[in-house]
Amino acid sequence: MLSYRIARRAALIACLLSAFATGIVIAQPGGMPPANVVTAKAIEREIITGHTFVGTVMPKRISTVGSAVDGRVMDFKVNLGDRVKKADPLAQLLTRQLEIELEGAKAERDNRKAAIDEAKRGRTEEIEQSKARLAGKKAARDFAVSRLDRYKKATNKNVYTQEQVEEIYSTAVQADKAHAEEQIALELLQKGAREEVMRQWQAKLAVQEQVIAGIEDQLEKHTIRAPFDGYIVAESTENGQWLARGDLVATVAELDEVDVEIQVLETYIPHVRVGDEVRLEITSLPTEILLGRVAEIVPQADL
Repeated sequence: MLSYRIARRAALIACLLSAFATGIVIAQPGGMPPANVVTAKAIEREIITGHTFVGTVMPKRISTVGSAVDGRVMDFKVNLGDRVKKADPLAQLLTRQLEIELEGAKAERDNRKAAIDEAKRGRTEEIEQSKARLAGKKAARDFAVSRLDRYKKATNKNVYTQEQVEEIYSTAVQADKAHAEEQIALELLQKGAREEVMRQWQAKLAVQEQVIAGIEDQLEKHTIRAPFDGYIVAESTENGQWLARGDLVATVAELDEVDVEIQVLETYIPHVRVGDEVRLEITSLPTEILLGRVAEIVPQADL
């Protein structure tokens, strides 16, 4: 029932039974005693009256929840009338294939991370091997240089053939170059990979992270969740059913706060104001009197 204030001027006037002045005595026919006459002062004031209209209780929000992906329903988790909280799962679709893909994608990501770590620090075993080779090359160089020095310091060089002299010089030069090359190789290993190579590996890792994020997003979409707190007012699927993208799963209505739409006769519209308090009587709640306020006045009438 919608009650509102209608200002009216009402004069409460006492009925004057026989006269208009206090104390007047009027003789009664037939010898009856005179009757007393009582008067009262007229009072002008504002009175309140109410009118009843029929309305419709409507949910504050209602959402028909659909599936964002194709899939088979493995677990439909709600029943008609159930209360759900925001983000509660309504249905779970089959995800085994996606889980396998996610495991593979994470393994590849770990592999790329390991490659980057190895490129940054160099493998310890390779560095140790390079150090050992460098030590061997240094020993060979020292021997060749020492042999060359002995030849140069020899007082009688005629004991050396031309072929031996060439071999002494050649060995010394080759040993020195081999030592220098191995030293450079060790330094490269200790420095790690070049900057360009590191950027390439970092880019590959970033791509793989996006692949994982995409699979995880697909997995999340296979769990269909409630968009807000409310009640299940319709079921649209069942366990084992195949859902295509956009197919309906359930309808959720928010009933903690409701709107009441009331058709008011246009005669009374001028007396209704936004913010006016109204009283609501709902048949299913016979013992409760609910109070609300006018939120909107829609100028479009019921055609």
